Amino acid sequence: MNIDVALLQRARDAALQSKRAVMTELEQLTGLPPRQLLQDLAAPFGLALISTADMLEMAPAFHLLPLSKSMQKTCALLHPREGESQHDLVAVIADPFDLDVQTWIDSHALGHHLEYRLALHADIHAYLTTQEESVKAVDNLVNASGDSRRDSKTAAVLSFTSVSEAGSP
Repeated sequence: MNIDVALLQRARDAALQSKRAVMTELEQLTGLPPRQLLQDLAAPFGLALISTADMLEMAPAFHLLPLSKSMQKTCALLHPREGESQHDLVAVIADPFDLDVQTWIDSHALGHHLEYRLALHADIHAYLTTQEESVKAVDNLVNASGDSRRDSKTAAVLSFTSVSEAGSP
């Protein structure tokens, strides 16, 4: 479907009245599935599409945009695969009309040249959830190895304490 200026203006007007995102209003007005709508929007905005699988092949830039903040805004900042991009980082967004999120990402990536890409909200969420599970798995491994030593020391201290208290009035 051809997304023209008149359709975009109707979506913006509807979004102002409903307080919903322009993308949500476009979905309503066009009746297109979200993935098709995203494809139709990518070209006019000069943005490439990116899938969850493509995002998972890239390294996250959590040192610039932490996972928790990425999850709050449903966006991602990634290091491109070698030779894939001439940009420093890839910024993944779900809504090309949300300039606040783009400005927010830019503020976290100061000094880096960004290439923006579009992804479905669900794809970004799936990527971030996968990253969160990886982080939790590493934390659990680290905590498990550290806790086993701490637990045995605590158990020994508690047993000596209980013995000395039990033996003396």
